[in-house]
Amino acid sequence: YRHLSEAGIKGKVLNPRFLKPLDREFYETKVMDSKMIVFMEETIEEGSYSQSATVQLLKWGYKGKIMSFSLENVIIPAGPRDTIIREYGWKTERIIEAVQKEIFG
Repeated sequence: YRHLSEAGIKGKVLNPRFLKPLDREFYETKVMDSKMIVFMEETIEEGSYSQSATVQLLKWGYKGKIMSFSLENVIIPAGPRDTIIREYGWKTERIIEAVQKEIFG
């Protein structure tokens, strides 16, 4: 979040592990009017929170953009979190660049 803010991108940080099952009232007041939703997860994309949330948000009529950053869809060996994120996950610079491209073109 700090890196996005420093890059001139305003937003909100929501911790989805406390938002499941999806609470429609919460999403309608906090998220549905957003121009873009960016999910960042330390899990593989397949079967992830962002997948289920995206489906539900679209059913509820969300019209903005949705981006998702997660770990590669591969079998990931056990190891230190930082190593796993670095080798299989999202890179801060890549996220900022992708979000900026979506917002600013």
